[in-house]
Amino acid sequence: MKYLKTSFKKFINESTTDKILYHGSPYRFESFRPTTTFFTDDRSFAEDYSDQKSFDAEMDSETNIYTVKLLGNIFDASDEKELKELSMTLPESIKFSYNNFGFIAELPREEFLLNMRGYDVIEPLEGINNMEIGDTFPDPMYDREDFMIVKKDNKHAFVINKQRFDRDLESSIGKNKEIRDLILEFAKKQENRDYIPEHLYKAYVETFRSNGDWLGKPSSEEIDKFIILEEQVRREAIESDLKKGYTKKFVLEPTEIELDNTWRYYENQTIKEAIIKLGYDGYVAKESKKNTYCIFRPDKAIEIVKYEFPIGHEFDNYDDIRNMHKFDKEIYEKIKVMKNYNKVSLFINKYDIYRAFKKGLTPDEFLDSFFKKYKDEL
Repeated sequence: MKYLKTSFKKFINESTTDKILYHGSPYRFESFRPTTTFFTDDRSFAEDYSDQKSFDAEMDSETNIYTVKLLGNIFDASDEKELKELSMTLPESIKFSYNNFGFIAELPREEFLLNMRGYDVIEPLEGINNMEIGDTFPDPMYDREDFMIVKKDNKHAFVINKQRFDRDLESSIGKNKEIRDLILEFAKKQENRDYIPEHLYKAYVETFRSNGDWLGKPSSEEIDKFIILEEQVRREAIESDLKKGYTKKFVLEPTEIELDNTWRYYENQTIKEAIIKLGYDGYVAKESKKNTYCIFRPDKAIEIVKYEFPIGHEFDNYDDIRNMHKFDKEIYEKIKVMKNYNKVSLFINKYDIYRAFKKGLTPDEFLDSFFKKYKDEL
């Protein structure tokens, strides 16, 4: 493979030391354990991660966010010096798991490093440059179906799934009024028909296509008109697919692309051990275009600067969280003995309790304010 020259575009522009990161989790804890943990510099990505983990574990947990400061030394493959440093420690080829099913691939070191940087080179499909519009070839990923070329420019061949297109085309031909009128007129002359069943309609279409005699012999004028109408429907179907984005495109020359995900190239023992051996505390990769930081020992390379248990409830330290729980419990102990406890509990808002705690109110002061606010309802 001929590798294209690529400028080292850093997707981490600022220094990673003292960088603010986020960790989303359905779990609550005071500090990170000494085990590999992932962070991101995109808060919404961390929130989504927490929600997904909660859903996967069937926890129905609220979203918890840890805001942290990165203190460690992070490997960044977009840094030319660091990548070269890593390259010198790696074997000539590297194995990695390229999908969620654990399938293993092996790449030459140079190609693997290119992927780690966030790029790949797509080679043209063999023979595609010599193909014309209308030509077909097997789907490279699923050879039981074919692609049909519908458009070409200087860089790409645009294709559609031929089997799907043929089905859609038959449906469009069946709905085209001019073709139906043409065939019905022919059928009326042949068999005095005023209506054509659907299965028979398809047979008439094939009769026109094959210039056959099975259901009669269309005239040359009728066949010419059918050919024109069918080609018009075909062009309209192709234009519709192009407009709706139903096409795939294949490159006509080696083309470098930017990858949305690079994390798979890091999550193997060869790379991890090499990065650790070079003295790094972790690395930064991409997941769904977002920066993902893998920290090997977050208990040493991470400092928690803020807890949000859940979002909207901010605490600077874990002692505040304990005190908040104590505050909340004291309020509960005071209201649970009340005769109208069930009604009172419906009106008490956890955010009001949080705000009262942050203001430094006592449980009695909070309840006095609460009963004044809801005196008419309670």
